[in-house]
Order: sequence, then C-alpha cells, then structure tokens
Amino acid sequence: MVFRSLLLLPLALFSACAPLAAHDRLGELSTILGEAEREEAPKYARYEFTKASLYLEEARAKNGYGDYATAEAYATEGSEYARTALQTAKQRRDLERRRKRNEPVAPAAPTAPVTPPTAPLQPEGTTPPTAPVSPAEVTPPDTTPAPPIEAPPPKKKLLPPGMGGGQ
Repeated sequence: MVFRSLLLLPLALFSACAPLAAHDRLGELSTILGEAEREEAPKYARYEFTKASLYLEEARAKNGYGDYATAEAYATEGSEYARTALQTAKQRRDLERRRKRNEPVAPAAPTAPVTPPTAPLQPEGTTPPTAPVSPAEVTPPDTTPAPPIEAPPPKKKLLPPGMGGGQ
C-alpha cells in the first residue's frame, strides 16, 4: 500500500502543474492584449488583434473544461499574434503621426492664374467642321432587319456498336 502511494505522489504533483502553466499563459496573453489595445491595435492591426482575441476566448474555454494542455497551446499561439499586433500597431500609429506632421496645413495657392483654352480641343488628325451640316446631307442609319439566325443541326448520338441506334 505504501509503495502505491509513493508511485502516485509524483503523478499528483505533476498534474497540479498543468493548470498553473495554462493559467500563466492566459495571464500573459491577456496582458499583451491589453497593451495592444492601448496602442490602438484594433485600428492598426485588426487581423492580428482579432486572431489573438479569439485564441484568448478559446483558451479560456478549454481551461474552464479542464483541457489545460490545449488551453496552454492556444494561449501560447495567441500570445504570438498579440505581440505581432502590438508591434504592428506601434509602427503604423507612429507612421501615421509622422505623415500628419509632414503634411501642409493648407493647400498651396497656384502661382499663375489658369486661363481657359480659346478654341475647343480637337482630336489629332481631325479638322473642325467649317459650316453647319443640313439635315438633308446626313445619311440615315441602315434600318434593314438582320437576317434570322438559323438553329444548328441536331447532333447525332454516337452509340457503341450493338446498342441500337436504328440499325
């Protein structure tokens, strides 16, 4: 009896570590996601932030059902996405701020007034009409009906020899 107790003692000790590891990973993921949210990751790194959030939800669900190994794996994967979201959000937000600082406040006024063209523009190689055209000189469009479309002949059915076909 004592021998069995000694065999089960390491098993009991190691099984207690599984919930702690999953819990630590969940805490890490939650912390990184919070920091990413403060850096506006939902705006600048939508995909990564959403993916990390979904991994957090799933890891919490697995942890709640006692599937600690899967919860830890999901939390670890989610942490990678959360770190990527945090880094991407910082970079894109900083880039946007730099662009805003470099933009002029108001558009610059043109230096010379723009004058409209004096004559209408014509495509190259054409000449403008010299005199108005009378309606009598215009040829009417062709109004003859198009010939009817004939239906194609029916396709012959190809049957293997001995299968009928009217022989």
